[in-house]
Amino acid sequence: AKPIDVRKVQVFAAGTGKADAVAVIRNPNPRFAATFRYQFIGEGATPPELEGFILPGDEKPLLSLGIETQTSFRGARLDIRDVQWERVDAHEITDWAAYRSSHLALSGEEVVFTPAQTQGQLSRVTFTAKNASAYSYWNVRFIVLLYRGQSIAAVNAIDLSNLRSGESRPASVTWFENVPSVTKTEIRPEVNILDSAVFMEPER
Repeated sequence: AKPIDVRKVQVFAAGTGKADAVAVIRNPNPRFAATFRYQFIGEGATPPELEGFILPGDEKPLLSLGIETQTSFRGARLDIRDVQWERVDAHEITDWAAYRSSHLALSGEEVVFTPAQTQGQLSRVTFTAKNASAYSYWNVRFIVLLYRGQSIAAVNAIDLSNLRSGESRPASVTWFENVPSVTKTEIRPEVNILDSAVFMEPER
């Protein structure tokens, strides 16, 4: 398998003494998935090591939220380690595109971004999380990206537990910072559909 491609790393203020970090990564392998551990490394903070995954051919953001730091967390870079590759064939999946589409029929709809109007107020995104797939999940993470033009301006995420097939559920995330000039909000559902442990038993 070809190595994971790490794109630009960005860091944002996340309230007093805290920062959020994001890096977009890409898996150039159409038939290999990867699990790994990752950590953002930079000046002024030691964020925790986190677990991550990426599906075949995907491009996705990796986040580390609420990093405690007394500086601007300058010069941050992403360190990916303990990469474990796995072929889709090992799961007896013959049509990965169809499998992916049917299992990841997840979305964030009715998205509304409300910026902070004055100092001390919260910026907020509300949306409806929908599971239109035939599968129920123990946990789905919804990553929220705010854009200013083509660049990411802020990141956040919310984990929704016990998200059943056909369910719609209201969700929201907040920032303790004003995020000005936002031109687009993107909701990115995330669940490792190659891990059997993510699926709930069907209701009888």
